[in-house]
Amino acid sequence: VGFRTTGSATGGDVIQVTSNLGNGIKLAGGLENLGGSDATAIGVVSYAGDGITGHVSVAADDATWKLHAGFTGTWDPISVVGAYSTDDTGYYDALGSLSAKFDMFTLAVSGEAATDGVGAGASVSAKVSDGVTVNLGGRFWNGTQDVYQVEAAVSAAVTETITLTAAVGMTDSTIAPAAT
Repeated sequence: VGFRTTGSATGGDVIQVTSNLGNGIKLAGGLENLGGSDATAIGVVSYAGDGITGHVSVAADDATWKLHAGFTGTWDPISVVGAYSTDDTGYYDALGSLSAKFDMFTLAVSGEAATDGVGAGASVSAKVSDGVTVNLGGRFWNGTQDVYQVEAAVSAAVTETITLTAAVGMTDSTIAPAAT
């Protein structure tokens, strides 16, 4: 989930200011496309500490605005991730995931809601030996086209820097094939 770039004046001459307020809180602001016909103001507030990171980002000019927020929290054995993005056109995308690690297994679920549909996913990962992991996952998207996907994979560390992965999966959708 991130900013859509349509409608904002970015690039060109840029000025940025960042301030560390302490206790994990940072502020940042900037102006993009200075000297252009339409400058864009950007602002970010972020936090990092005690197993939590998060931020809120805003971009705006005379006619458009965009907002993005993200959060990550880790409390052994649970991890939570969430993000939200929206803009002045009515577009939005929100997603979240939750994972839990238990000895050799990791279980995860995710969900997403967006302007054009909703989706969900789940996976299980098992570390079967040192350097070998087996994964099984699936997801479904219900929107203008329905999409189903499942995949199984095996990863093996063959050296400290090289990991081989083999996967097999299937994707199906209601998307009509292109005319020939």
